[in-house]
Amino acid sequence: MKFTQRTTHRPRFAWHAMLLATIYTCLMFTSFDIYAKDSSVKPTLAQKFSINASKTISRRLSGLERDCDGDEICERIIELCEDRAFCLELLRICLDDPELCEEILEEDECEVEGDGEECDEMRECDDDEEDCDDMRECDDDDEECDDMRECEEDEEDCDDIRECDEDDEDCDDMRECDEDDEDCDDMRECDEDEEDCDDIRECEEDQEDCEDMRECDEDEEDCEDIPECDENSEECEDIPECDENSEECEDIPECDENSEECEEAPECDESSEECEDAPECDESSEECEEAPECDESSEECEEAPECDESSEECEEAPECDENNEDCSDTPECNEEDEDCTETPDCDEENEEECEASVTEQPSGYVNPNPAADRTIMTVSTEAANDASRFLTHATFGGSYATISQVASIGPDMWLEQQFEQPVGYTMPFTQYLVNRVIRYEEENEDLNDEQLEAIYELIGDPERYWVDGWWTQVMTSPDMVRQRVAMALSEIFVVSANVEEIGANNYAMATYYDVLLENSFGNFRDLLKAVTLSPTMGFYLSHIHNAKADPTKGTFPDENYAREVMQLFSIGLYELNTDGTRKVDGSGNFIPTYGQEDIREFAKIFTGLSWDSCDPNAFGKMDIFELECEDDADTFTRQMKMYEEHHEPGVKSLLNGQVVPAGQSGMQDIDAAIDNLFNHPNVGPFIGKQLIQRLVKSNPSPDYISRVSAAFNGETGSARGDMKAVLRAILLDPEARRSPSEAATSDGRLREPFLRVVHLMRAFNATSSDNTFSDDGYEMAATLRQYVLSAPSVFNFYLPNYAPNGEIKDAGLVAPEFQITNASTIIDIKNVIYYSLETGQVLANSGALPAEKLDFTEELAIASDVDALLDRLDTVMTYGSMTSETKAIIKDTLESINDNETRVATAVYLIAISPDYAVAI
Repeated sequence: MKFTQRTTHRPRFAWHAMLLATIYTCLMFTSFDIYAKDSSVKPTLAQKFSINASKTISRRLSGLERDCDGDEICERIIELCEDRAFCLELLRICLDDPELCEEILEEDECEVEGDGEECDEMRECDDDEEDCDDMRECDDDDEECDDMRECEEDEEDCDDIRECDEDDEDCDDMRECDEDDEDCDDMRECDEDEEDCDDIRECEEDQEDCEDMRECDEDEEDCEDIPECDENSEECEDIPECDENSEECEDIPECDENSEECEEAPECDESSEECEDAPECDESSEECEEAPECDESSEECEEAPECDESSEECEEAPECDENNEDCSDTPECNEEDEDCTETPDCDEENEEECEASVTEQPSGYVNPNPAADRTIMTVSTEAANDASRFLTHATFGGSYATISQVASIGPDMWLEQQFEQPVGYTMPFTQYLVNRVIRYEEENEDLNDEQLEAIYELIGDPERYWVDGWWTQVMTSPDMVRQRVAMALSEIFVVSANVEEIGANNYAMATYYDVLLENSFGNFRDLLKAVTLSPTMGFYLSHIHNAKADPTKGTFPDENYAREVMQLFSIGLYELNTDGTRKVDGSGNFIPTYGQEDIREFAKIFTGLSWDSCDPNAFGKMDIFELECEDDADTFTRQMKMYEEHHEPGVKSLLNGQVVPAGQSGMQDIDAAIDNLFNHPNVGPFIGKQLIQRLVKSNPSPDYISRVSAAFNGETGSARGDMKAVLRAILLDPEARRSPSEAATSDGRLREPFLRVVHLMRAFNATSSDNTFSDDGYEMAATLRQYVLSAPSVFNFYLPNYAPNGEIKDAGLVAPEFQITNASTIIDIKNVIYYSLETGQVLANSGALPAEKLDFTEELAIASDVDALLDRLDTVMTYGSMTSETKAIIKDTLESINDNETRVATAVYLIAISPDYAVAI
């Protein structure tokens, strides 16, 4: 489901809680120290973004206003809160006196019955008012009627149950409980003489539990979700009935013999001329659309329609052979095809009219990754908090089970176990989805473009399957540290799907990410060379088909990659000390690492590379489909090869006085250049600092950088460039491991919006029916302004030395993530989180691939204890660093919510939009 298609109505979140959270977030950001929450350093929002704080609040409230959807209470709140001074005063009162907060937003024309006092948010209906939708009334003696819920005297539990007057003919959305009904939450009743009460379900007087208003016959053992029609009903649309002897008739509607209309009734009488949507047709029926029938010997043929041999049209009706005991959702394949999951079969005589249909069902792909270990170890709260913080640095985040496992053995040992995990490649699931499309197109060659487009709507965008492969590995692969490090590397060695020629090619994107995965725990030199020879990088930075100089044409080698491999991928602009500080010359000026002449010399090195193809004329063919003997799979999955005739000959001068002699092969020249960059003293501090910024903190101390540089340089016992040694130094350094209570004002980093989404999915055990995940990425990228492998330029989403104006910049600190943070993006990430919690689904799953769901089972088990719930969420989301002020505000809100599901969702939402979570310390 797309984000734009999701419903905008708010669930049972209390409006005062949402308003309080919005204003609290708006105003708290104006006084929150982004790095250490230190009271002495409090940059305002206006200082950070150069905008007026009152406008910011107005914009935030406009985000809430979009969700009002016509609700008068909500719109009244928004109207009153347009005045920033009023919002400040309201916040102060809400923090000091929550009870008074509920009676603030005054309406002059409204008075509470009996005492004449003004009544905030409470609208009263006159006795003779027939229609008072959404107007709630308090009894005279009711001292507190928060959310205006009224219960009958004998009713023990009627949370969220609103009552209609007896004479009220229209009580839409007002639910009544019978006197003897102990539990009828969410049950709505219709008057006895009401002929049409759509969506209003009734409980029998003696029925103790009729949740969701399911009524079964006395002899029926299992008919969940099957409402019943009375015998005289002339119309019983969509109302299934079970016969007396049926043990299981879930979702099987049946009409009585006298029914004049039986739309969508699965069973028709023998004389029926039209049996639309009826699962069973008589033998003479010329049309048997969507009519499932099983032969007598079939033990299970659920949802598998069968047509008789004379049927002229068998649209969407896959057939099961006689010996197949289980052909649920499985269309028929030809005899030679061993695997044709989700590939519908068309009649040979009816190829032109074969609108394929792929219903929502498991993908057919068997994820090789084992299910996550959900075992919870017994550990101390302190150890759990420490492990949670470590996982925030080293991975995309972990559930409480993972946190407890790390805490039980310690981060050091767990990290070593991670180094031994096999690579969780992106290509396998990507390849499976691509092969499915290829097979289908081959088997249905006569389908026109419109019919194929309809198929793609159901099976997902074929150009974005690499995203599904990425999500599936990130969410399921046991090599959690590798997956996170590869993401960090993708923001240093940038390629972007925004370039259509590679972004629309699954093999180009999936293979490139796998290059990063494969080298995350290897050696940096191998990583640098693999990136250089990647056809995806070659296409992105234009050194594929880079030809030697041609004086007759006035052409020279392309300098693009030569510049970026030095500036961004290895040594940076200025010479560095091992602690990351810049060196200066005798005049106090920074010393450049390279000049324009160096760029020209390196450009000569990176000439002669093109597709690894058997096409002798491959060099210069930008479109892979022009190749005579290869396709995109065979080209983008292999490194580029050297075409010597196009390589620049002669001597080349590299950095630090190194000279490449004439007469070498092109690949020998490239190896010499890679070695020249790899051995430059800048690489350790330059790359080491950026990895620290991506994983741990924005402002590492010189000592921290120096220790990481020493590990890169081989001073800790490993070879130079050993990525495992570098990661140990980064993740286990004392500066990274010290507790949040010991944090300095320079500690912490703003969580990237995309990483917030991934963390919530991992923290709350997002799962799907077949352990695969899918999301085409368009909606999330547009909303968050960030997505994997989708940076706007080779400089990533932000620069590593970006500093927002204000106290952060004045203090000499940087905050790279603030370059993509403004008032609009803050609201957008809040909305993404809200909708994810409302629906339980975070991703817009591709086509009919299974959707994922968040799992709050562990949190619901302790939800009745607000303190225990907050402690658990504090560990999972903020590793014990939630401030007492934040916790107190959220606790007050949660204690006013009785429904556990709403309580958990509200708690997660309020923490996720708080500064305590936004800033990872």
